[in-house]
Amino acid sequence: MRRALLGLALLAGTCVPALADYNVSGRFVFVDREFDANGFTGVEPQLPIRVATVEVVDANKIKGSGVTDASGNFLIHLVDTATRDIYIRCLARRQTTTAVPLDVRSSSQSADIWSIRSQTFVGHPPNQDVFIGTLAAVPGAGGEAFNLLDATILGSDYLVALRGSGSYPLLYIVFNAINPNLSSFSPSTNSITQARNAGYDDTVVLHEMGHYVVKNFSRTDSPAGEHHLSDCNQNLMLAFEEGHASFFGLSARRFANKPHASLYVRTTGLPGPGNVQFYFDAETQLPFVCRGSSSETTVYSALWDLNDGASTTDETPGSEEAWDLLSGQDAGYWKVMTLYLPGAANISLEDFWDGWFHPSVNNGHYSEIKSIFRELGVEYFPDDFESNDLIGEARNVVPGNTPLHLTYFADRNNDLLGEADTDLFAFNALAGTPYAIETLNLLSDANTSLTLLASNGSTVLASNNDRSINDPSSLILYTPTTSGTLYVKSVHASDFGIYGSYDLRIATDTGGPDADGDGYTTATDCNDSDPAVHPGATERCNGIDDNCNQVIDEGFDRDADGFTTCNGDCNDGNPQIHPGVPEICNSIDDDCDGFVDEGFDVDGDGFTACGGDCDDANPQVRPGATEICNGIDDDCNLSIDEGFDGDADGTTTCAGDCNDANPQIRPGAVEVCNGIDDNCNLSVDEGYTDSDGDGLKDCVDPDDDNDGVPDALDCAPLLYSVAHTPGEALNLLMAGTPGLTRLAWEQVPEANVYNVYRGQVRVDGWVFQSICLVSEAANAHLDETQSPPAGYFYYYLQAATNVCGEGTLGTGTGGTSRPTVAPCQAQNRDTDVDSILDIYDNCPLNANASQADQDRDGRGDECDNCVAVPNPNQRDGDGNGLGDVCQDSDGDGFKADVDCDDGAPSIHPGATEVCNAKDDDCDGTVDEGFDQDADGTTSCGGDCNDAVASIHPGAVEIFNGVDDDCNNVVDDVIEVIVISKAEYRLSNSTLTVEATTNYPVGSVTLSVVGYGNMTYVSSASVYRLTVGPTGNPGSVTVVSTGGGSRTSAVTVQ
Repeated sequence: MRRALLGLALLAGTCVPALADYNVSGRFVFVDREFDANGFTGVEPQLPIRVATVEVVDANKIKGSGVTDASGNFLIHLVDTATRDIYIRCLARRQTTTAVPLDVRSSSQSADIWSIRSQTFVGHPPNQDVFIGTLAAVPGAGGEAFNLLDATILGSDYLVALRGSGSYPLLYIVFNAINPNLSSFSPSTNSITQARNAGYDDTVVLHEMGHYVVKNFSRTDSPAGEHHLSDCNQNLMLAFEEGHASFFGLSARRFANKPHASLYVRTTGLPGPGNVQFYFDAETQLPFVCRGSSSETTVYSALWDLNDGASTTDETPGSEEAWDLLSGQDAGYWKVMTLYLPGAANISLEDFWDGWFHPSVNNGHYSEIKSIFRELGVEYFPDDFESNDLIGEARNVVPGNTPLHLTYFADRNNDLLGEADTDLFAFNALAGTPYAIETLNLLSDANTSLTLLASNGSTVLASNNDRSINDPSSLILYTPTTSGTLYVKSVHASDFGIYGSYDLRIATDTGGPDADGDGYTTATDCNDSDPAVHPGATERCNGIDDNCNQVIDEGFDRDADGFTTCNGDCNDGNPQIHPGVPEICNSIDDDCDGFVDEGFDVDGDGFTACGGDCDDANPQVRPGATEICNGIDDDCNLSIDEGFDGDADGTTTCAGDCNDANPQIRPGAVEVCNGIDDNCNLSVDEGYTDSDGDGLKDCVDPDDDNDGVPDALDCAPLLYSVAHTPGEALNLLMAGTPGLTRLAWEQVPEANVYNVYRGQVRVDGWVFQSICLVSEAANAHLDETQSPPAGYFYYYLQAATNVCGEGTLGTGTGGTSRPTVAPCQAQNRDTDVDSILDIYDNCPLNANASQADQDRDGRGDECDNCVAVPNPNQRDGDGNGLGDVCQDSDGDGFKADVDCDDGAPSIHPGATEVCNAKDDDCDGTVDEGFDQDADGTTSCGGDCNDAVASIHPGAVEIFNGVDDDCNNVVDDVIEVIVISKAEYRLSNSTLTVEATTNYPVGSVTLSVVGYGNMTYVSSASVYRLTVGPTGNPGSVTVVSTGGGSRTSAVTVQ
């Protein structure tokens, strides 16, 4: 609505938000659990979460992201314009284009990524930095996920060292509390499912990562499936795939110089020290000692010995076995895996051997690798009887109980790559003498097949492939009928491999018993009462010659110190360690009594001086202790309080650095105005102005006057009562007497003074000619004593004014701002002489130098008509001097500013509307709900049927048995008669009259005066009377018994 003489339009300026920026920084770590052969050690240091994705999040929207560095620190720079509720989270994710990208997820490749997050910073302004400090993922709350991320980063580091930087497929690690109890790798999805209790089993997840490496960069023929470390006769391809996976995982830790690098440890995952399920040592094979390439333990030990060395952080640091003459062959190993094996078939350790020496690889070191493999029972080289592949090359032997040790490995071209091998032997047989020809002690899947040939070298006398269904060794029992030379032919039976080693025995058959039923008679069985003891049995460490090779517990005293592992040798790779040797301080259990460096740990903290304890008188100081900020080297790493001077400013947190991520913040730094305690004296921006006393100095306070309008949008940022140019001055009232007119208007928020303009225009023509009448009037009214000249009239405009400028004068009929001819000028007036100019003074007519304003509405307490409740417009409807927002005259609990009748307690917002022609609930509508038929009349307004819109006072009454016009009379209808025909026909002197009535048919009788009653003709819906012959009456009158009548002229036809 536009009001005469007053502008109603508020000019709205378009404000573009100012850009601001801020930094988010901090550090993320996770709690690790160190382990050894006994499980967890109890040492749980905090390690940095490296190269992980960090995100700044507002609700579900990512506002910025970054990556942690090698120390777990991050810094993200953001540009923003809005105040937000943000939090910072670190994802168990590594995103990279040069190494293996990693995701640790909760259930599947599309499930949530594990993360830890900060608190929510509520109402964070866009120009304030955020420092979250150090957040730690702990066991049971993200620690496991970030440990798995860290372990696979080690695997990635080793893989990149082998292959080089470049593109790698994303590897998923799925970990949760409902996973199976066994870990596995899915080649189809490149995902590891980590056992539910293996979140801290680094070697387990790295073993599965070894499968990822083969799947993506080499090849495997493994049938997969269940496998056991104690099984010494596995499928060759399975043994190689699983053994290699273990080797890769341990090598990743070796590459990173991690302690106990040769140990694979599977724990129960329970808290506290120990809790080991099983372990093995790749250096010694313990406790799962097998010989031959059909065991995964042999495979990982063979590959390990190619690459480890005396400096490797294994269980015997600083020493190496005499037969292990190789180290640092990672590059050669990788060449075999990527250049040769992808083209091989039935891939096993045999193919690795061939690939090592293949011309495309040509790694060399034949004697060294031969020494390593032979120590593990893998003999991929010709035996001493070669060449003996042909009858003409058959070696003569004398029958006896001493077996011949042989290998299935021919190398006729001396290229070190093996060929299928046939071993032929000849012996002189005596007629009638029984002979036993058998193979024993099969290793590396040497699946033997024997054939006995006659003297002609071709006639088959007897043959045998498998001694029994579960025994691939061979046995021929034969008694010749004539004496002469016989030939024994031994070949590798059809199988996945072609290599292996075995013993061949050709002896007279004594016919000895086989009491234990193990398939071996007393001729070769060294214990015929124990079926587990016989030639070819797996040697165990038990003080018994299990395989009847006349050596007890071979393979279990690998350091040749006279003590086997089952006889107490706790380190079978070091001859200086065994029961009985003197204990020395070297962090090793030299005498194998279960105690390390006993007598060399004075403070009883589990660490000796030679074991790194830098203060053996203080049990709180030792290697692995948590470094605390105390000026002491708690963890004995030659650094004091490391991690507590993260910003390298020379001051640690315990020395008073209150922000260890910013080197500019420390004790003694110069305090600058930035919202930060730069000098760490527990005061922020001391010495700088805080205009509104809210604790934020003006230089960082986004709202210096605390008026709710940011300084960037506030035209008076240090004056709480003003933030914009004023709005339009409205609600002009004019009153007075001849010779005096008072103009009054409602006070305008954010203004204390007003400019009043007057224009003089002709009555017959209108042009704005506004001239300043009063500048900076301190009253919201003006008394006009002048009168316009004859033929003219005055118009008035008023504009609220403050330090930001003059408010609008409104708009004319065309929508343009009303112009001024002579604008008002600043007066710098102090009406109340309180030393505050009126334009600033919140009570310009009342002296109030303190400018007290309890409700902060811009009206000083001295002149505020409601001191405690904000009411900048000072509205006072009844003019009693008390503002409407404070007045409740009727005591109904609603102030006059919302109560539409402050004199009636039953009328107020929320009251029940009753039908009384009043707006009881003050919603702007009277008697709503009481005009249900919407006919404009309420029930209390006389509507006698509020359900029918056609019934109400003033409605037309019709014959229907209803009081339509609500006058308490039913069907009080005034009869109306219409004469539709009054015709005189000359041809037959006939008069015809037709009429209708608004009364119901049959309720009245119509007649033509002077002629008689009319008859109702239903087919025409009229009353009719025809008379003749008769004369033309000129006019006729129809009357009704209901009181109606009508006269009409007669037409002639």
